[in-house]
Amino acid sequence: MLKGRDTKFVEELASHVIGQQFPVGMHIIRQGDIGNKMFIIKTGKVDINVHGNVVANLGEGSVFGEMCLLASGDENLCRRNATVTVTSFCDCYTLDRDHFLTTLESYPPEKEFFLEEARKRLDEIRLKAQGVAAKKDTPEEKEEPTERAATPTSPWRSRKPVLCGGALPFRIEVGGHTIG
Repeated sequence: MLKGRDTKFVEELASHVIGQQFPVGMHIIRQGDIGNKMFIIKTGKVDINVHGNVVANLGEGSVFGEMCLLASGDENLCRRNATVTVTSFCDCYTLDRDHFLTTLESYPPEKEFFLEEARKRLDEIRLKAQGVAAKKDTPEEKEEPTERAATPTSPWRSRKPVLCGGALPFRIEVGGHTIG
């Protein structure tokens, strides 16, 4: 997510990062809860569960919870799309929404980048939602969780499309532009 971004922008964000540790079995975030920060796994592993099904396994360098940083308006508009459960002791970095958005205001090119990323992710979620709706009349396939490398632009991507939530209960706003 931050790879290739303006060095000063990343340094400013880094000054607001807080370390947190989570024991095995802990739910770092729960599907449906209101989100206001993102997480970057320094060490450890987590499972991503959507409606009780493990859809991905994340490890060192992976990012999760970032969509809630870009949600606009009422905090109730950004509900978590998945439950994240620790499977191996996790040392994480966290960044809260207010610091992220305040920092973005000083970096117009970064604002544009994150607006485009939000559009892409929102489109991905919509396509996945349409695919799931189309499959409701067909027998369900058992999806195996997939281990994925830390990919800065696609934290939810697995081998098969998986819906990470349901209808989109939020808007995305970056720098006065709203999508969703």
